[in-house]
Amino acid sequence: MTQHMSMSDMARDGAHEAFTQAQIEHQRQLLATVYIPALRKRFDRAVHEYHKAARERIQEAHNAVVSDSRQMDKAITGKASDAIRTSVSTYAKELLNLERAVNGGE
Repeated sequence: MTQHMSMSDMARDGAHEAFTQAQIEHQRQLLATVYIPALRKRFDRAVHEYHKAARERIQEAHNAVVSDSRQMDKAITGKASDAIRTSVSTYAKELLNLERAVNGGE
């Protein structure tokens, strides 16, 4: 006949403190040598993929702005065209700065 202990009986008899120092050290070594490096690798890969996708989207946006700017140059004349060109050029430069920031983040 097997006797079952209640949680309060286990707490009184110290069963919850049954891990030996060797078992605890083994768990620490597993964390340090297996789990943490694997998590770091997954994290680094996710960051790399994020940066890659961000660079691609930034470059696409920059190319679209430059293309639109060229089309507008042909269609817009007068005082307004200078302001529009300046604004578009500034935005295109901001996109390139953002791309540099993303590249520097790797």
